[in-house]
Order: sequence, then C-alpha cells, then structure tokens
Amino acid sequence: MQSQYRVFKFGGASVKDAAGLRNVTQILSQELAQGGSIVVVVSAMGKTTNSLEAILNGANAESINQLANLIALHKAQATLILKDAQPCLAELDGLHLQMQAALALGRSRPFDEAYDQFVSFGEVLSSCLLFAAVQEAGQAVAMLDARRIIKTDSTFRAPQVNLPLTTSLLRQAVSSAQKPICILQGFIGSDDFGRTTTLGREGSDYTAALCGAALQAQSVTVWKDVPGVLNADPKRLPRAQLLSSISYAEAAEMTFYGATVLHPKTLKPLAEANIPLYVRSFVDPTLPGTEIGPGQGKQAADIFLQQDQVALLHCKTKDLSFVSELYVARLLQTAHQVGLRVLTLQASALDLKLVVLQDFGRAAQFASLLQQDYDVTADYDLALATFMNGAPAFVASQLAGKTIVLQQQVGSNLYALIRA
Repeated sequence: MQSQYRVFKFGGASVKDAAGLRNVTQILSQELAQGGSIVVVVSAMGKTTNSLEAILNGANAESINQLANLIALHKAQATLILKDAQPCLAELDGLHLQMQAALALGRSRPFDEAYDQFVSFGEVLSSCLLFAAVQEAGQAVAMLDARRIIKTDSTFRAPQVNLPLTTSLLRQAVSSAQKPICILQGFIGSDDFGRTTTLGREGSDYTAALCGAALQAQSVTVWKDVPGVLNADPKRLPRAQLLSSISYAEAAEMTFYGATVLHPKTLKPLAEANIPLYVRSFVDPTLPGTEIGPGQGKQAADIFLQQDQVALLHCKTKDLSFVSELYVARLLQTAHQVGLRVLTLQASALDLKLVVLQDFGRAAQFASLLQQDYDVTADYDLALATFMNGAPAFVASQLAGKTIVLQQQVGSNLYALIRA
C-alpha cells in the first residue's frame, strides 16, 4: 500500500523573507491539491544560522543587541505577511526570552553544547512564521517539535540519530496530528536528557530524509533556488546543464566530492527505503527538477566537480619498507584519528599520497604521529577536480591551462589534483 505522505524540505533561501514565505504557502496549496498529505521540513530563515553563530561568539553586551535585532527582523516579516500578527509576535517574544536564557547559560557550558542549545533556535523561529502563514492561508496545519521527535546521542554538533526511536516518534506524531500539512524544524533533535542537538550544517536535508524513510513516503523533495542538480557549478561552468535523473550512487559521489546541493547523509535512508528524491526549484515550481533514484538505465555524463582548499600529504617510508596493506591501514587509521578527511589516495612501493581536506593543525598532528617511520611532506592550497563519466574532450577543456599535481583514473571517474 502506497504511503499518503510526501516530504518537502524548504531551505533558508526559500523562507528568507515575507515574499519567500508567501511563495512557500502557494507551493504547498498547489501541491496539496494533488491529494495526500505533506510533511514540511523547514530551515532557518536566510543567513540566520550565521547570525546566531556570530552572536554566540560575540561579546556579551554586543550579543544581546544583535539578538534583539534578529528577533526584530523576524517580527517585521511576520507583520508583512500576516493580517493578524499578534499571536505570532507574542510567540516570537517568548522565543526571544528563551534564547536570552540559552545565551546566558552557554557561557558556562562546553562550546559545542552551548552551540546546539542556542543556534538551534533559528529553525524554531522560521517554523513559527511558516506555520502562521500557512494557517492564515486557510490550510489545516499542525506544528511538530523536532526536539521531541528526532532523538540522538549526546555528541553535540555531530550526533548519531537513534533511528528506531526516531522512526516510532515520527510516525506517532504525524498520525496524531491528523492534518494534511505538518511542519517541523530541520537540523535539530535532542538527546536522552532532553538537551537540544544539531545534525550539522545543512542538516535539514537529513531531517527530511529521516521523515521520508520513517513514513515510507511517496517521495522527498528538496526545494532549492536552482532548477535541479546540474552537472557542474554554473559559477565554474556557465553552460552547466540540468541532470534530469541520476542514481543514488551518483548523487552520493557528487556530495562527497564537493557538490553542495544535498547534505551527504541525505541519500542513505532514502536509498535503503527505495524512496525517490527530487530536487526542484521554488523559484519556478513548474519545472520538473532532478529525480534521484535507483539509477536504472544510462549514467549521467560529463559531471564536473571541484573542491578547493585541498592538501596533498606525501608519506614516504624511512627504511625502504614496502607500503603493504598494513602500512596503508596504519596511515588511514592515523588520518581518521586526527580527523583528516581523505578524498582519494595513491600508493606505490615506497610511498603513499593522501589527498585530504586542508587543515593545517590536523596535518601537523598526522605528521607528528608518523614521524618515527615516515617522512611526511604537505602541499597546500590545491584543488581536486572530479570528473564522473566525463568525455575526453570535456575533461581536456576543463583542465586546459591547469597545473596538474596528481591524476588518476578509477573506473569511469577521473581525479585531477590541480594548483589552485
């Protein structure tokens, strides 16, 4: 039996102001006319998360003023979109008091815990506005609190989700609401002690995927300010083209190698449940967007990704020992131990080259732990260009004039480390 639910995720750009909120309510009305029920996952408005991070890191008196200004901005959008804004304004005032308390308590807590308790309010603020806007538009809508539903461990800023409990709570909450539209906050959850946790930047995509898998949804749609998934960043390739469909595996590779259109954790729960993921434009909802699914048929061609701020760590054995599986395992374990993210590697008899996300401190730790057996040198400020199913002429055109430091072909993928 097919689920009646579809899951929609709206990011910060789509709800950045009153006009954006009004557009989202219109999209929901149009989509609801197709039947079924919609679960809406919403991010913080615009650059609110950045503002909250700055407030948390700022001086006390300055932070209090900045917080007041942020609340005033949200209240201004409420008065622009709502005919009767008083209930929403009163709720925003209450949230302001809660945020002041969280900010004050944060001074005495470990930073990551303080971060989660305070920065998480961005999604709470935006969901308050969207709920009021949808309700005023005449839709029957329920507000859910993700902090009571998305259950995690206590690793602040990078928790593991308790999937069985979260699945049970999601199903119960949506079923009990008995509304055609349910709104909940992306990015946030809570641990067993009721302390708020956050799922990482852009974690609202992951929240949507969790909802989709838990509800066995017909589909999950991420609404963006682009027409869908493109084969390249249009800032790097002005003639970038829309990919009408890609596989889960292709999308996962794209996120790993630098595509920012989706959160890396989004795909796994949907692939396991065989739920299609759509990336569509909130600017023009009539466009079909990109479908991400099992990937039957032809693979997408000429995908070009570039990740900047990459380093090459060159590890040479000091005693002419061969780089056996044991040595490779030790080097990778050390990289994991210090928190270096390895993008690709290349091994020969006496050395191993690791391409990692650039981090001077962690690279120094890595070299220090290995100094007894290896000479480790680092080459910084590089970029990794990844070509998936790229035609030779297309690859050559993108690498023309570039200084290539390292290059390797793995199946249909080509990786080129270039001097940025």
